[in-house]
Amino acid sequence: MAFEIMALLVKRPVKSTGFTLIELVIVILLLGVLSAVVLPRINISSFRQQGFYQQSTAAVRIAQKLAISSGCVVRVQISGAGCTVTWNVCAPASGTNVPSPATGNNNFCANSDGTVPAAADVSFDAIGRPVNSATPTTLLATQNITINGR
Repeated sequence: MAFEIMALLVKRPVKSTGFTLIELVIVILLLGVLSAVVLPRINISSFRQQGFYQQSTAAVRIAQKLAISSGCVVRVQISGAGCTVTWNVCAPASGTNVPSPATGNNNFCANSDGTVPAAADVSFDAIGRPVNSATPTTLLATQNITINGR
């Protein structure tokens, strides 16, 4: 019986699990060095350009669909500052900006970072045709959105 009590009192070595402090510090240092080298090499402007292209295309499509569904002339203006869709002739009032369905703001596009060489302005008539584009209109420099008039 004494041996059983002694066996209970003697501590067995505990297996350690997990990482040591030195291992954690080395991993954090490696991550810091890696991020200092890799992050400056990521080209954010190409992501912004692609995003602006997609948002501009969506604004043009929304304007065309609004023109068809409302029977009104709808105008799209794209510049380096962003994209706006406006009721040009008709209800609710001429010159009223259409809010973006995604954000509720008047600006459909984020800042372009200079990807738009010149401002583009296109209007769509009641059946969705571009009314001020006798020749194809190219809206962006890096990726083209071409709207053909009839």
